Amino acid sequence: MVLPLSLSFKPTHESRFAGSGPHSQGPTAQEKASRYARPGPGDLPELRYVSFYPAPSLPSPLAEKQFPLSPSPEKPKTGMCMRLYLVPNDPERTTLVSANGVAHYQVSTAKAHRLSAPVLSIRRSAESEGDSLVAQVEWRRFGKHPVVKSHIFDGTMQEMEVRDFLYKLGHHFTPTRYFLGDDNQEYRWKPYKDIGHVLTRLDTGDEVARFSQELVTEGFFRGERKWCLQIQPTTLDIDMIVLTFIIMEKRRRDRVAVETMKSGDHDEDLAEGGGCEAGGGGGAL
Repeated sequence: MVLPLSLSFKPTHESRFAGSGPHSQGPTAQEKASRYARPGPGDLPELRYVSFYPAPSLPSPLAEKQFPLSPSPEKPKTGMCMRLYLVPNDPERTTLVSANGVAHYQVSTAKAHRLSAPVLSIRRSAESEGDSLVAQVEWRRFGKHPVVKSHIFDGTMQEMEVRDFLYKLGHHFTPTRYFLGDDNQEYRWKPYKDIGHVLTRLDTGDEVARFSQELVTEGFFRGERKWCLQIQPTTLDIDMIVLTFIIMEKRRRDRVAVETMKSGDHDEDLAEGGGCEAGGGGGAL
C-alpha cells in the first residue's frame, strides 16, 4: 500500500493552508473537506507515492480522512511547543497529526495470524523499510513480557523487553516509568490527576511533554476538543518521546479495561483520555 505525499511539502511547521497561521481563524469547512478528500485521477500526476514496508492498514475512522505522512517533525525551537493530535484517539491505531494538518507518525496493530501476539508498529513516511519503521512492540502472551524493537537506542536495530526499556524505581505498583534517552539523560513518565501523562527530565525536573485534552484555538483542528501530545524544546529524540508515550498510554488503557470489567462498569468512554482521571494509577507494565 502507498500513501500520497505532496511534492510541495517541506518538513517544517509551515501551514498547509494560507489562512492557518498563528493569527488565523483556521481552515474553512471547504478547505477541510478538500483536505480530507481522496485524490481523483486528475490529481495523480502531481503526487509522489511513498511506500511502507510492510504496508500498514489505515484505521477505519481515517478511511475518508487521508493525512499525507511527512518525515519526523523537527524539534520545537526555544519558546515554542509542538502539538501532535491523535486521530483517532486510540494509541494502538492512530495517526499523530500536527496543528497544520500534517501527519508525522502512523501507529497500527496487527497479528500474523489469529492466535499470534499482536504487534504494534510506529512508522513515518520513507522510501525504504529501514527508514520507515520507528519501532515495533510485540505484546507477548502467556505471561511473557512484551518486547520492543527499534533502531533509536543506538542507531542499529535492537531488541529489549519493555520492562527494561521503561523501568520502575521504588514502589512496586507505581504506574510511573523511567527511561534513558538517546541524549544519555534519564526521563520519567508520570500520570497526574486532571492533567494526564507528563514527561520530565529527571535531573532538572523540566517538563518535556504531556498528553492531555485541550480546546484547539488555531490551525487545522480549530474549535475542536482533541487529545494532544505537547512537546517542549528538548535534546531528546522525538521518535523516543512518541514511542515511550504510545507504550505508556496503551498499557494505561489496558489497565482501565481490566478495572472496568472487574467493577462491572461497561462505559466505553472510561478507556479514553489520559492520566489518573481514567485509571492512570493502575498496575505494572
